[in-house]
Amino acid sequence: MKSILKISTLIFLSGVIFQSCCGLTETTCPDGRPVTYPKNAKCAMKAYEEVSKDFQLNLKSTVDVLDKVNLDIANLDVKNKTVMLRDRLNQESIRFQEALKSSFLAIASDPCENSKRHYKLIESVTAKSFALDQLKASLQQSTSEGSAQKTLNNYLYERGKKEGKAMGTLTRSLDQYFSTKGKYPDSLEDLGIDDIILILGESRLLYSKDSDSTYKLKFAGEDYALGTSDDKNYKGISGNTSAEN
Repeated sequence: MKSILKISTLIFLSGVIFQSCCGLTETTCPDGRPVTYPKNAKCAMKAYEEVSKDFQLNLKSTVDVLDKVNLDIANLDVKNKTVMLRDRLNQESIRFQEALKSSFLAIASDPCENSKRHYKLIESVTAKSFALDQLKASLQQSTSEGSAQKTLNNYLYERGKKEGKAMGTLTRSLDQYFSTKGKYPDSLEDLGIDDIILILGESRLLYSKDSDSTYKLKFAGEDYALGTSDDKNYKGISGNTSAEN
């Protein structure tokens, strides 16, 4: 899954590069990283519009499937959940696009400062599109009220429970690492819990080690975008992690 998303992200970015008449430019950052980015704000907006257009088409096709389920199934609970999910997806899309537009403008103005966060956001777009594809496929294969209801419940409720449990495992692993090593890890990869990271989505996590005994962790919420009001923030001090909001 993780490799599929990374390959899809590269293909996705390549499409943006070739579709944008502006083209891209490259610089080498002080830490030695080569960064490719839109050469000005106008080009950044063109690239954003290409990414946003593809995402919106995917969203629309998902909403069309939800509308069909609403028409085809008489169960009132299923109908209510299709409307609820449609509203949620539309709200997520609005927040997602706002974050994406800001990110394209930010990388154009300061590529070295903003590139890591930007490419994580692009990866999030790919992951979100992949999730929409899975939702569409599940709904299209639903042949009864029960199977449709299960799919809707999974997207509306069960996914959040699964992510909450995974975040609990992640923060406990960080504190256990401190208890064993006497310091927090330099990166989440050091924890050896790749299956948990995969559930949460690497692009939705921002880990920073402030010192051997302190760390901060952000987890992007339903909009899949780090750096928005939807973030969930955690702080660890000497083996004890607490949520900050």
